[in-house]
Amino acid sequence: MAAPELIERLEVAKELADIHTSPLIQAAVFHFCRQRLLDRHQTRVLREYGRRRTALLQALGKRMPPGVTWTDHEGGFSLLLTLPPGMDATLLLERAAPRGVVFTPGNAFFVDGGGERMLRLSFSALPLRPDRRGHPAAGRDHSRRAAPAGAGRGGRAAGRADRLGGAA
Repeated sequence: MAAPELIERLEVAKELADIHTSPLIQAAVFHFCRQRLLDRHQTRVLREYGRRRTALLQALGKRMPPGVTWTDHEGGFSLLLTLPPGMDATLLLERAAPRGVVFTPGNAFFVDGGGERMLRLSFSALPLRPDRRGHPAAGRDHSRRAAPAGAGRGGRAAGRADRLGGAA
């Protein structure tokens, strides 16, 4: 619910965003589809995303310690990992980001709290490199440790993060 004036302004903004797409962009998309380039593009990107997903799953399988679980699904652009009890994905992100490993902590997906042990790890934007297959978060060993959920730095989960690779 919102004030009628606000609703009216939001409706106008939505209409502008939905209906008034650039004619040039509309024409380009029309010709792209008419020449069946969309079908070729879809085939190419599905194959590439599948390779990236497979590489990430293989890296996780080789390098994640006991207690870490992850989704294995056929669609999407990311996997959802669950860390062992006592670990906090937000604290892990603080240590991972300076190393170039970024993920979305799971609590961003829970409106009423929760998800502290979960993280979303994307594979769609990371091209496979010949010198390193997999994902940076699954490819390194570090000696730093992540704090457990609900605690300050250190704690009983210390020692687990170093086995979580670049996500630590």
